Amino acid sequence: MIVLGDQDDSKTTLMEITSSIPNLRPLDGGSLRNAVGMETFAAVLLTVNIRHKMRASLRLTTIS
Repeated sequence: MIVLGDQDDSKTTLMEITSSIPNLRPLDGGSLRNAVGMETFAAVLLTVNIRHKMRASLRLTTIS
């Protein structure tokens, strides 16, 4: 899960909560300004999935 926001305390809290969910790892995605790109890409994935009746997704790998 990529966490975006301008308040570091809030991001830290959300990342701690996310860490408690099995198989889910929070990643700091930076400023809230980055949300525009993330939401746009999510719309593209949704469109591809609907048109092609599939389950395409984004997977981040090799992150230490």
